Amino acid sequence: MIKEGDTVHLKGRKSSFFIILERGKELSTHLGSIKHDDIIGKNFGETVFTHKGEPFILIRPTLYELIMFGIKRYTQIIYPKDSAYITLKLGLTDGMKVLESGIGSGALTIVMANAVKPKGKIYVYEKEEKFLKNALNNLKLAKLDYVVQPHLKDLSEEIEEKDFDAAFIDVREPWLYL
Repeated sequence: MIKEGDTVHLKGRKSSFFIILERGKELSTHLGSIKHDDIIGKNFGETVFTHKGEPFILIRPTLYELIMFGIKRYTQIIYPKDSAYITLKLGLTDGMKVLESGIGSGALTIVMANAVKPKGKIYVYEKEEKFLKNALNNLKLAKLDYVVQPHLKDLSEEIEEKDFDAAFIDVREPWLYL
């Protein structure tokens, strides 16, 4: 059963929307509006209709769908096939402590957080506030924000944590930070 706080993929004939359900909120689209309260309590696979009668199927989104179609992007992302490869090469598993610098839109962070959850942590250092805010919203959409410890800070400054199991540094001149 779908509940408040769940992320839902609303799949229409030609349009798709990804929302986090909140009581009292409403999704307004060019095809009409849907109240979140009308979705809460339904099951994935059921159909809801806008006030104009447009049908949308309720789908539990995969991480791939969220990354490719759901997240908001201010930067170029690392695509799922590459982020999966990076995650495997880093050997990320549950409980690991990972350093990431240069979060961008958070696509790679979503994949790495999924690999180290529930006991692991991604320590993110990002100097651009708008990138960090957007990436954290994208992580909320994927329900993985609890795995990430964000820092609005450049990696060239002293960092609080030590002894990482792995690191991914996605900045213009990464060799300056090694």
